[in-house]
Amino acid sequence: MKNSLKYWQAIILVLGIGFSACEKVIEIDLNEADVKLVVEGNVTNGAGPYLIKLTQSGAYFGESTYNKAEGASVTISDDAGNTDVLLEQDAGMYYTQNIQGTPGRSYTLDIDFNNESYTATSKMPSAVVIDTSLFYYDDGSSSIFVDSGFYVLGSFTDTKEIDYYRMHAYLGGDARIEVQTPWMGQPVQDLEFGAIPGVASELFINPFIGFEWQDTVTVVFTAVSKDSYDYFVSLSESKASGGGGFGSIPQNPPSNISNGALGFFDAVTEDQFTLVIDF
Repeated sequence: MKNSLKYWQAIILVLGIGFSACEKVIEIDLNEADVKLVVEGNVTNGAGPYLIKLTQSGAYFGESTYNKAEGASVTISDDAGNTDVLLEQDAGMYYTQNIQGTPGRSYTLDIDFNNESYTATSKMPSAVVIDTSLFYYDDGSSSIFVDSGFYVLGSFTDTKEIDYYRMHAYLGGDARIEVQTPWMGQPVQDLEFGAIPGVASELFINPFIGFEWQDTVTVVFTAVSKDSYDYFVSLSESKASGGGGFGSIPQNPPSNISNGALGFFDAVTEDQFTLVIDF
């Protein structure tokens, strides 16, 4: 167990360094005259409502001032004939009312805003399932990279239908704070997890920094499409190269939104677990 842990800690350390530049706030770097619609949102296989966030170029994935795209007409439909008209509950925040995400179905987002039309389609992959979850205590002797504390471990069985994943870990109950893990929501190919179809693979959630007694840890594991993987990899590379995530140089990430909009509309499957570190 310890030799396996040391191996994966070394691998994750190298990957974490590669993604470290992606942890900063991402901002759109566009001329003021070149205002573009920015789309963020997805449909999952979990219970709705699902959120579509619309802004105009200013900030993306960030908390700085931006222009909220108010008064848009937004619908989501699937290839089974279901259509949902989203409600704008807050400025620029549009929520579904009744559509339910189902693995294998394709979902189309249609937006009408400022006399312009935008559309995007994404097919939801097969369901991802976390098989087991546990925590254990390490006194720091297993590796020079490890602090003493409690470590969370999960496992999943890869399938031939799923090749790309994202993983988030959160600390706390209702007011969750994202944990600074090497993955930190970045796109990962199944081979980077060492995953082999049909074989259980381990997920080291916090390989270096131990959790504390009575911490509540929630892990969300998401299966994404190849297009989504390519988009977030490009976004990471753009940020790492000093492009600020968006701009003329380097090239903007490959959005799946039509009519020159920025961002990405995704249909994903996810599974999650919550552990309270307590005996």
